[in-house]
Amino acid sequence: MGGPPPGPPGGPPQGPPPGWGPQPRQPNYAPPMWGPPPPPPPETTPQPPDGITAAGIPWSQRGRVGLDTAACLDVNGRECGASVNLLTDIPVTDNLFVEGVVPLGVGGANQAALGNPTLGVHYVGRLMKKMWLTGGGSLGFPLIDESTLLVGSLPRALWDFHLYHRRIVPLTLGLDWEMHASFVEVRVELSPSILFPLAGEDFGGGFYHAAEVQFGHGIGGGLRLQGVVAATPEFSDKYAAALAPFFVLKRDAGYMRVAIVMPLNEPYGPPFDSTWGFNFGAGIHID
Repeated sequence: MGGPPPGPPGGPPQGPPPGWGPQPRQPNYAPPMWGPPPPPPPETTPQPPDGITAAGIPWSQRGRVGLDTAACLDVNGRECGASVNLLTDIPVTDNLFVEGVVPLGVGGANQAALGNPTLGVHYVGRLMKKMWLTGGGSLGFPLIDESTLLVGSLPRALWDFHLYHRRIVPLTLGLDWEMHASFVEVRVELSPSILFPLAGEDFGGGFYHAAEVQFGHGIGGGLRLQGVVAATPEFSDKYAAALAPFFVLKRDAGYMRVAIVMPLNEPYGPPFDSTWGFNFGAGIHID
């Protein structure tokens, strides 16, 4: 009557079932409810190669506003002009640009006057990863009535002489090819110009062509070989060839280019024997 209670039948007393005692606290992996989730890791945008913009066009075709100046020295004392061109290439899309040129020439007796402004458009097409073809055209406005400004094209060895030709409406087409290989840039330019005469004037034309090699992208230098066919009465159907070593500096904000223009043939050459020119251009990028 007074003894301990009997144990379970068939064996000794049993302890508490498993899991009844204190258990180690498990960590809570649920995200906190009172804060935003952590931001995703930043995406790494691949950088374009040197000499190419994020839009995939070469630096030489970027949108810009700049000045291009030229002056020359004639060692024989003949008249030698100068010029300043205001250049604009305004991007409409990544590849389409509206271009404009406002030329100011210095002609006979150091008289400065406005040349033939031009307005046009060009498109930069990408053929391969590092190869482009640019095509376009421009139309000029006839503001020159005298031929005194024509010497403004001499410092450039007649390049873009239609900007300083009197009593014409110039229609100029352009086709430029460019390729990059490592740190080398190669460019070829072909540009015919049709000079529609005003009443009483003769029909004329021109054909600009050039090839240049540049070593280096942001900072570099190279050599340009150019030729101009000037089929006008003022030039008596002349051909002008020139060699131009140049230095270029290009940055995100702007650019600078310096060149010495050395005519190769008569009546403006040979180099440094008759006439040579100095060309300086600089501006800001607006793309």
